[in-house]
Amino acid sequence: MASIVKRKKSKFWTACYTSHDGRQLKRSTKSTDKNQALEIALNFERVEKQAKQGALTSAKSKRVFNDVSEKVTGDILEGQTKVMKTGTHNGSLQILQLEDSLDDRHLTRSTLDKDGVECKIRTVATRDEFESAIKEVNFDLIISDYTLPFYDGKSALDVARKFQPETPFILLSGTIGEERAVEFLKSGAADCVLKDNLERLGPAVRRALLEAEERAKRKQAEEALKVQAAQLRALAARLQASREEERIRISREIHDEFGHVLASQKFALTWIQQQVETLKPSGSRDQILEKVDYLKKLADETANRVRKLCTELRPSILDDLGLLVALEWQAREFQTRTNIRCEFVQHLDAVDLDSEKSTAVFRIFQEILTNVARHSKASKVRVTLKAGKNRLLLQIKDNGCGFSKGSLADGGSLGILGMHERAALFDGELVIQSAPGKGTAVTVSVPMALSDAKQVLRKRKDSVR
Repeated sequence: MASIVKRKKSKFWTACYTSHDGRQLKRSTKSTDKNQALEIALNFERVEKQAKQGALTSAKSKRVFNDVSEKVTGDILEGQTKVMKTGTHNGSLQILQLEDSLDDRHLTRSTLDKDGVECKIRTVATRDEFESAIKEVNFDLIISDYTLPFYDGKSALDVARKFQPETPFILLSGTIGEERAVEFLKSGAADCVLKDNLERLGPAVRRALLEAEERAKRKQAEEALKVQAAQLRALAARLQASREEERIRISREIHDEFGHVLASQKFALTWIQQQVETLKPSGSRDQILEKVDYLKKLADETANRVRKLCTELRPSILDDLGLLVALEWQAREFQTRTNIRCEFVQHLDAVDLDSEKSTAVFRIFQEILTNVARHSKASKVRVTLKAGKNRLLLQIKDNGCGFSKGSLADGGSLGILGMHERAALFDGELVIQSAPGKGTAVTVSVPMALSDAKQVLRKRKDSVR
């Protein structure tokens, strides 16, 4: 272990080295500069290590490490990815090297130059220098020594993963065991190279940069997919809004135009009936009155059909009285139409959502009831409406035949897909729980604005009082 000390009355630093067998060696640096003295101490340590190299590293451990390293790195064909001016990067690579030995710095540089890797290397020797550099510049590659006097490769890797997670990290070490190498690779290092096997450094650099490029492309593709998905959702939301607007327009036109015509027709028939009734009784008079009465009933039936059509296109109750009343009305209509008992339970007195969210919840509710009528064979449906933490929760549970989860993936559940999409447009969720013979429960959850949630709670408290 290398270190430096300075006596109180001395202006020079002293380089110290403690060997593996406990021997302590000291050598005066004759230097007043702390960093320069540290470099001398580190070189002192390297000389001592080289003197003991045969005792510190066995041929077996070298062979095991090389075998593991080759498995990770793989075979890189010559000329596969040349990192030069005409290669992937524009200009020279920006490499950050954490190394305390001047000799190893020069050896790394010469190895990369010999292998055709054009780069600019910024070398640092201490923790502060490394962390400062990695915060200032986005590097293309980081090369780090394994053992340093006051720092280590694992700590450097953790810092690199924190500040530059996409930058490949290569560990360059004099001695490292198989287990420690695997640990580094699992922690995110791109490769581990022994200093006495530097011919592997060039291929390792190419491999690391190639993998980093592939990751960057994959990340860009994923981001592009996210953008496209967001655009599709926005388009779907716009289409839903346009469809609702068109429904409202058609509903109003039908109501206004046909309603006016049918009302005028009924008034005219009533006038004819009154005029005919003043005539003397006869067979023709009775036939005319019978025909007029039939036409009046037909006009009433047509008016009822027009009102029903307008309601199906866009229930006016949703716009006039709000979501809570509209849901309760729809539950009653469902029970009347299907003869399936529908119980509506509400745990709040008001639901204050904007028009778009209210429409989405109402349409989902309609689709769920339609599925119950078509597929469930249920005799009872329970609808529960309540407020959660800044969310509105609507649950529809039936006692029908239920279904398996696998049946949802058969391609015929477009209605369920549409409900999921409607909920997702407003950051909502739709959860379906079902099993054969055990009925089905569908829970719809949509966020409420904080002001809306407070208003709901305030109304509940007022009602309790």
